[in-house]
Amino acid sequence: MATRFATRRKRAFMWLPREATPQNDIKVDSVSVKTKIWSAECTRAIAPEIGFFKILLDNNNEEFSEVYSGGETVEFFIDLTDGTTRRFKGEIDTIKNKYDTGKGFTLELAGNHVSGGLLNITVTESFTGDTTVSDILDALNSTYLSGYTVNYTATDTTTKPTINWNNKPFWECITDLIKLISADAYVNDSLQINVFNKKSIINNNEAIVWNDTMISTEGLGTQSLTTRNKIIVYGEAGALPVISTSEDSISQSSFGTKEQVIFDSKITTEAMADELSAAELFIQKTPETEGKANAFILPSLLPGDMIWISNPVFKIQGQYKIYKYTHKFPSERTECFIQTSREIPHIFKKRIENELALQTVTNPFKMTSSWNFVFDDETEITTKDSNVEITGGLIKLNEGVQGTFTATKLVTSNVTNVHLKVIGSLLVGTIYKFSTDGGENIVDLSPETEITVPAGKNLWLKVEFNSVSSEINSLVVLSR
Repeated sequence: MATRFATRRKRAFMWLPREATPQNDIKVDSVSVKTKIWSAECTRAIAPEIGFFKILLDNNNEEFSEVYSGGETVEFFIDLTDGTTRRFKGEIDTIKNKYDTGKGFTLELAGNHVSGGLLNITVTESFTGDTTVSDILDALNSTYLSGYTVNYTATDTTTKPTINWNNKPFWECITDLIKLISADAYVNDSLQINVFNKKSIINNNEAIVWNDTMISTEGLGTQSLTTRNKIIVYGEAGALPVISTSEDSISQSSFGTKEQVIFDSKITTEAMADELSAAELFIQKTPETEGKANAFILPSLLPGDMIWISNPVFKIQGQYKIYKYTHKFPSERTECFIQTSREIPHIFKKRIENELALQTVTNPFKMTSSWNFVFDDETEITTKDSNVEITGGLIKLNEGVQGTFTATKLVTSNVTNVHLKVIGSLLVGTIYKFSTDGGENIVDLSPETEITVPAGKNLWLKVEFNSVSSEINSLVVLSR
């Protein structure tokens, strides 16, 4: 009888060295500066990062003095034919004159990828659990952006989160969404927001291979520094502690016992504590594979790509996700940053969603100015009836069942929309009136409602109490 041997199969990889020589060009404001640089680099990354560039120009003959003022377009071109395929597009936001004893006079240009503007646009929106992530992305794009498109290829079509964003940077909102669906995202040079499943983009045109494209694999391997294999969760129920501990003996025998303690007052039951400690242990018990790899230029690399890395000297062979990379010139090198993508347990997705839902939207109608009343004294109001008093940081009637006060304010820009917010007690029956022309044309206001008013700058507010029990602690008229 033939003897059978158990064997382990390992996925094969064969790299055919490329024959063509990479070509490149660097343009500032559509003019090539390739032959004028001391150094140049551009970085691309998946969310939450954006990408940036830096160029150091030779300026000994003052060729670039006072040429750039900021906002000019910078483009990096790299391919294996004629150097005309654009791989990065950015805009200058920093210009520095420098002097170096070796290089002489230089000019440094720096800035973000063209999508850097997403860090400066803020979002104020609420979604109540009836809209998919894909549709939320489309809604954000149509409401806040111009010239952008969304390419959603992630397979999640069912997650419908409850979210409140209050003046949150647009790119941080995208980061919130992709966490909920275990996806990655980046913006390309044509302003397309790409959202895709983690580890789903295989780039077979690039590889980092020993004795060919590889220069070094710096620190590539498992990193146990952040490993945690004993998780202790403390919650609270009825002013008494709720405690759960999860441990992994295999991880502890390999890396020693590494504890993490989590305090979370929102954990109120044993089941919640058990679920959280188990989920944290699942994520943290195994060391991550991470590090850097340096290679000769990898022209077609994109953020989030999976590429082969093969270094038999250190027994490294496999596909790794490149979450960030930097092309460097004139050395024509690519520095790749590698990190393991871990699946997020369902409980963490729910916790992320719950945290987003708990955010308070203080300015839902996107007003731009405020007229505030805190009632510390009478300087905030213009007139009041004799039975209306300000005392103890509030305004109220001191006798009778009816009384009014008014206030006026002159602003520099026309007001066309207002939103009244009031904090107080027993305010049913209180009437609020508003005018933009000093009280000639009056409209009624309702708290927490956006009201359109005739355009004007001479603001006038009247509040009428109709109960001796009514009190106002603070009031604000938000406007734009």
